[in-house]
Amino acid sequence: EQPGGGLAQHAELAITEALVKGRGTLWVEPYTQPGSKMTLTGCFWDSVDNLLIDPDAESLDDAKYIIKREAKPVWQVERDFGLKEGALSKKGQIESSESQGEKMGDDMSDFHRKQGKSFDTIVFYRIWSKGGVGARLTGVTTPLKDRFDEVVGDFAYIVVAADVPFPLNAPPDRFLKAKDEEVQKMFSWPVPYWKDDRWPVVTLDFYPKPRSVWPIAPLAPGLGELAFMNVIISHLANRIWSSSRDFIAVLKSAEEEVTKAIKSGDDLAIIPLNEVHQDIKRVVTFLQQPQTNFDIWKILDEVMRLFERRTGLTELMSGMTATQSRSAEDVATKREQMSIRPDHMSGKVEKWMSEAAKLEKFCARWFVAPSDVQHLFGKAGSHLWEKLVSTASVESVVRELYCTVEAGSARKPNKVRETHNIQQAMQTLFPVLDKHADVTTDTAPLNKLISLWADAVDFDI
Repeated sequence: EQPGGGLAQHAELAITEALVKGRGTLWVEPYTQPGSKMTLTGCFWDSVDNLLIDPDAESLDDAKYIIKREAKPVWQVERDFGLKEGALSKKGQIESSESQGEKMGDDMSDFHRKQGKSFDTIVFYRIWSKGGVGARLTGVTTPLKDRFDEVVGDFAYIVVAADVPFPLNAPPDRFLKAKDEEVQKMFSWPVPYWKDDRWPVVTLDFYPKPRSVWPIAPLAPGLGELAFMNVIISHLANRIWSSSRDFIAVLKSAEEEVTKAIKSGDDLAIIPLNEVHQDIKRVVTFLQQPQTNFDIWKILDEVMRLFERRTGLTELMSGMTATQSRSAEDVATKREQMSIRPDHMSGKVEKWMSEAAKLEKFCARWFVAPSDVQHLFGKAGSHLWEKLVSTASVESVVRELYCTVEAGSARKPNKVRETHNIQQAMQTLFPVLDKHADVTTDTAPLNKLISLWADAVDFDI
C-alpha cells in the first residue's frame, strides 16, 4: 500500500545511506492515496542530510528539538497549511527545473529572477520541540512567553520558512482570532509521539559514537587509507600512461629517412642510410624510461589490506581467499568469523524495524479510523477496532501493545544451506517415516518431510 515501492524500498534506501553516511532515517506519518478517503500509516525514507538535531545534545534522547528540512512547490505548501493563495508569493528560494525551462525562451528571465518571480519552490523546516515554542530563549520577555507556556506547554510543533514572518502552521489571520484550545491544536505535534518519549523519526545507526548525537559511519575508519589509495592509484595510472610513450633518438643527418619510414606504418619498412653511417645503433635508438619503483606496489597492497580490516570488506565477503583452505574446520572458522559483522548489522536492522513498527502502531491509533479497516476486517472487525484501538487509552497503546521483529527473520533464506540440510535429513528420516507409514498407514509425517524437501529445492510437489 505504501507509495514509493512500499516499506521494503524505503528501508533499503535508509540502509544504504546508513552504510555510507552512518545513519539512515524513516519518518513515520499517516498518508492518503490519491482519490481515496482511506487513511493509512507508513514509514518514509528521507535523506539524513535533511535531519537537524539540537547541537547541545549528546544523544538523540537528550535533544530538546529536532528539525526536518523540506522543499516543495509554493502552491503545495499554501494548500497543505491552509494559507491564502499568494500568501507565500516571492518567498521561494529555489527555481524548479520546470521554471528554468519556461524561462529559457523568455528575454525577461533575468529580470524576473531578480524580482523573485521564477523561484517557485520554497524550503521550510518542521520543528518538533520538547522545550516549548521558543519563547524561553534568552532575552525573550514578551507577555506571549507565559501564555505559550500555559497553553502550549513543553511539546510544541512549529513550521517556519526563510523570509516568512510567521509560522506556517499559525498564520496571523487564524492565530489572532484563535482561542486557547485552537492555539494549542495549531502548535501540537501531528502525532503525539512525545507521550512515549519518542521522535517522529527512527534512526538506523550501526556504530553509535559516545557522547555524540551523530554515529560513526562504517567507512569512516578507512577514509585515510581510501584517500591515500585514490591519490596513489591516480599517480600510478598517470605514470604508466606517460612512460608508455616511445621516444626515438635519430641523428640529424638521418632524420628524414627514419621519420618517413616510421610514419608510413608499413610492417616491413626499409630505411636506406648513407654509407657514412656505419653503426645503426648510433643512428637510431629507442629511449627507455625508468621503471616504476616496485616498493610503491608493496605499500599500496599493505594500505589496501589495512582498509579491508578497518571496514570489514575483506576478500572472504566476496567469496574469495588468497590461500586455499585445507580442512573443514578452517572453512568453518572463516565462515564464523566472517559473519560477526553482518550478524551485528542484521540485529541492528531488526531492532530498527521493530522501533518503526512501534511508532507506526502509535500513529495508527490516532489516524486510522474503523472505516479505513472495514474492507480488511469486515463490520465485526471494524467495530472491534473502534472499541480496542481507536478509543483505547494512550497508556494501553504505549505500554501494553508491542511490535517486534523475530530475530533472523529479516534475512533471506540461504537456499544452498537449506538444500544441503534437507538432503541429509531425507537420507536419515525418509526410510524411518516410510516404514512408519507402511505399519500405521499414517502418511502425514512422510508427506510433511517431502513438502519440506520440495520447498527447499523449489519443486512443485
